[in-house]
Amino acid sequence: MLHDEFMVEVVALQPWGAGARADGGTDVFIDHAKMGTAGVGERVLVVVLDDARRPVRASVLADDIEIGRGFRARRVSRA
Repeated sequence: MLHDEFMVEVVALQPWGAGARADGGTDVFIDHAKMGTAGVGERVLVVVLDDARRPVRASVLADDIEIGRGFRARRVSRA
């Protein structure tokens, strides 16, 4: 799951970040610094930054998504 991309729905906003839920029911936290401008009810693409924590930590930032794609490409090329 680390560095994977998912569509999530933003379900709550707090001053420190947002709660979101992936289609499969996984709870996701997006730190305020990684959030962008999405509001409650919006669906956004995220990349998983930390899958060892609960809820999973993710980012909507394009730079983070590109970094995740680079990690996934290297992971696939080694398989």
